Amino acid sequence: MITEEIRMMEDQPAAVAGEALNSILWPGQGIGRPIAGTMQSVGSIPRQGLMGYWKRRVRGLRPVLVVAGGIPEKEARETARKALSRVGRTPSQAPVRAKRVKVRELRVKAVAKPVQQVNLAVGMYAFGRMDPRRHALRIYSVILGEAMSSRLFQRLREEEGLVYSVSSGAHLQVDDGAFYISAGLEPANVGKALGIIAGEMRELAAKGPGAAELKRAKDYAMGQFALGLEGTTQQMFWVGDALMTRGRVVEPAETLEKFKAVDAKAVQAVAKEIFQPGKICVAAAGPELQTETLTAAAQPLGGA
Repeated sequence: MITEEIRMMEDQPAAVAGEALNSILWPGQGIGRPIAGTMQSVGSIPRQGLMGYWKRRVRGLRPVLVVAGGIPEKEARETARKALSRVGRTPSQAPVRAKRVKVRELRVKAVAKPVQQVNLAVGMYAFGRMDPRRHALRIYSVILGEAMSSRLFQRLREEEGLVYSVSSGAHLQVDDGAFYISAGLEPANVGKALGIIAGEMRELAAKGPGAAELKRAKDYAMGQFALGLEGTTQQMFWVGDALMTRGRVVEPAETLEKFKAVDAKAVQAVAKEIFQPGKICVAAAGPELQTETLTAAAQPLGGA
């Protein structure tokens, strides 16, 4: 089953570009490797090794069980007690912290795929999910490339017609994180698109957002957040995540207030933190791609 999933991912150029980006953003560590593994690594796992990993990494953890929906609390607790009492506990191995690459040069990786379009991925270091700047980062993402009203969507797709898709977002872990921009486009448009991406990021870092786009982005982020908690499954994940990472249930109203408090200066400060030429990674998957040509096209992201 897992090897079939790996084959499926290898057939998706966007996924290939994303994995290539992670490999140069977080080289030599688990966070930079494919989450499903490789055909070789999965095929070589013996049963004893799998059980040993479960004992070291899973069995010794303090589990958090969240139940959302129409079930009495007493019944849920009793059912959980009976089920979890059979698991037992052993000392767990501490997780490995992510390590940033301490270099100051553009890092590029190209993956040749027999397809017609190029899937582009740009990555920059951000910060961990416990950082108080995370709400400003979300607003920055909405303004830059996350929504159809964003700067990159309007410039790259609506005005220039260079891409058929563009998006941005952040992947924040407990200890560190990264900010990503992805796009799908014709091979001939890669250089110009990367130049516009660099220009828009530089502009936002230098001048910050306008009042109207800041309000629009905050309204969008708060609306998406509220909609995301309407279902019981989403509520379950929200509570579980908060308990695992913060040790308490974070009320939605608290998060909404954090979004409301984000101002233009906070967004500009995040923009400056994210856009640091020389600390940017660029990866792409597409027809007859070579690292040398992609490096040349990505130079707007490598200079001051």
